[in-house]
Amino acid sequence: MTEEALRAQSPIGKRIYDSLPNEILLLEEFVTGVGSIVEADRQPHDIDILYRQDTRNQYLERKVGEHIPQDLRPYLHIIYDSRGKHGPGLPFYDLVLKKRAKLEVLPHAYKTQVFKPIPMAKPAELEPVKLEELSQPISQPHTRSLLTP
Repeated sequence: MTEEALRAQSPIGKRIYDSLPNEILLLEEFVTGVGSIVEADRQPHDIDILYRQDTRNQYLERKVGEHIPQDLRPYLHIIYDSRGKHGPGLPFYDLVLKKRAKLEVLPHAYKTQVFKPIPMAKPAELEPVKLEELSQPISQPHTRSLLTP
């Protein structure tokens, strides 16, 4: 960080940053494996992944789904329920706020001028989600087992 940027930092902002913990746990068991994949003595026919929230989030599905082995992705069933699991589960992720590594002043993405309109923010251009790679609707149950060809 440049000396100018260090001088531009608010002393109150630095005090707040220094007082914050490195992590804040928001919700335990946020992403959990449920259903037949939990029990060792059952032959799973699908992979149920529970997200502890009520609204669908395709970005979250993609971020988690891209780390699931490619051969297992066709068997994914994504479930959203803020109440959490209703039986045994395999907790994969907790929802955590992670503190930034360093405090720095970030510039605006655009310049403002007196008596000039402020441009509207433009949405980020993301690659479309290929849902068939990450999940199938619950209304289409799988009949093939993960453990047999």
